[in-house]
Amino acid sequence: TYTWSATAVSSVWNFSGNWQGSNVPSTTKLQKVVIPSSTNYPVITSEIRIGRLDLSAATSNITIQDGGTMNVYYDVANTGKITIENNGSFILQDNEAVSGTGNFIIERDSPDYPADYYSIWSTPVNEADSEFGSIFTNPVIIYEYDASQDPSAYVQIANTEDMEVGKGYFVRSDSQAGVFTRTFSGSLNNGCIDHTVYFNSSTDNFNLIGNPYSSALSWNAFYADNSDVIEGTMYYWDQSEVGPNNSASDYISYNSTGSSEPGTTGDIATGLGVFVKTSQAGTITFRNKHRVVGNNDQFFRDINNPDEGKSWFRLSGSSGYSPILIGFVPGATDGYENTHDAIFVNEGASIEFYSFIDTDKYEIQGRSELQTNQFISIPLGFQVIASGNYTILRLLDYID
Repeated sequence: TYTWSATAVSSVWNFSGNWQGSNVPSTTKLQKVVIPSSTNYPVITSEIRIGRLDLSAATSNITIQDGGTMNVYYDVANTGKITIENNGSFILQDNEAVSGTGNFIIERDSPDYPADYYSIWSTPVNEADSEFGSIFTNPVIIYEYDASQDPSAYVQIANTEDMEVGKGYFVRSDSQAGVFTRTFSGSLNNGCIDHTVYFNSSTDNFNLIGNPYSSALSWNAFYADNSDVIEGTMYYWDQSEVGPNNSASDYISYNSTGSSEPGTTGDIATGLGVFVKTSQAGTITFRNKHRVVGNNDQFFRDINNPDEGKSWFRLSGSSGYSPILIGFVPGATDGYENTHDAIFVNEGASIEFYSFIDTDKYEIQGRSELQTNQFISIPLGFQVIASGNYTILRLLDYID
């Protein structure tokens, strides 16, 4: 057991003067750490791995800052307070619930949007602690995507309702623009979490799900365990274009080939919801092993997408833009596979841009790996609703 000093002189984890007997926990062993009442408390700025964590006093606290991860492999007893600031992460590897009467505070910043723009949210804390009005404290408009209806429908809900764990919700500020820090407070979600998904038809099979954990979630790992129920592409909502004609770039898709726009990883951040398509009705399961250390520093996307063998193209005009990805990657074939190909979903947008496999439209197309001096022809298509000048740009070295 390593015990934080009651007379700690700073908040630096690795400073020996902050630990009883000047004994700093080893970086290579999983040991028990106790944080009693103190003059100063730890602030985590990188990944810290320990075996057990005990906040033994009501005044005990730990703060995990942007880029920091507290990675606990066995038990957590929290009598005090653990604060996970925006872009920080907390991971409990063991499937057991956290013990103790203490609290978790998870802060997430909203995108810097105008008042009438939506973002998709999920909760990392227990449903009973997730009333919309306690998290979104300014006037907001909230919609759920109810896939249990046939046909599926957007349904407006009151801010007195609780957020269902594992589900995503559209939220927008009613009258205020800018960045808002949303605070989730309560019992941390941990362990296996089941969520029901629905399938009405091959054209009505979208479900809006959300990361239930206090760390980023790997889409590839999550999909691998749920591939019998869902298809291999997830769809981020990214309302990035100003004005009414932004729907051409509202969705960014990601699968094993990559993302429809460069710069999007397969990690779903804390508090973020995404769309998935089902292959049948059933249950998806979020598991602790799907979580990743770090990579929680962008609510929507991050500049960490390997681009070898991939080419992005963008059709741009006065009313917005539409991106596609062509990727020559291991495991892909030239036919359709839901793990590597993403069907075009922005039908009806002011700008539509897509590639074809046979007669079907795609925004991500995975192809078998190129051979030396091989020439490949891939048909593309587009549709616009207004006359004007349009440009197709190959984003060879583009990272946004």
